[in-house]
Amino acid sequence: MKILYCIFTLLALCLTGCRPPVETTPQPLPALEAGKGGLSGLVPDALVFWPSQPARIYAAAYYGGGDGSGFYMLDPDRDASAVLGTDGSFALGNIPPGMYLLVAGPTAEQSRRVVDADQQPALFPVNGGEWQDLGVLQLEP
Repeated sequence: MKILYCIFTLLALCLTGCRPPVETTPQPLPALEAGKGGLSGLVPDALVFWPSQPARIYAAAYYGGGDGSGFYMLDPDRDASAVLGTDGSFALGNIPPGMYLLVAGPTAEQSRRVVDADQQPALFPVNGGEWQDLGVLQLEP
């Protein structure tokens, strides 16, 4: 009986691993206001941290030098934000040029920062008149 159970379990694992990947159709990015830029990407971690809650991503302005000595202040009523898609995708548009730190969460109080490969807060430059695709992003643990 145990052998039959093991075979059934292995078969089930193999079959679920053979499913084709779910493909999403990229949505066209909206037009930008004059002199403003946009950031787009994917935050799949949001689905892990908040599986049953809709989440937002915010672009908080970063003030400081390029050496990492600076600060940001998240103001959810003022900062650019967008609702994360069901797959974690986002498009933040009409952001004034500058340096930004991204945070995501169901509320500003529950949000987590986007980090780089070294688990340090990641900073993103926004240039006027262009969209930047940031790819897949990771949230702090």
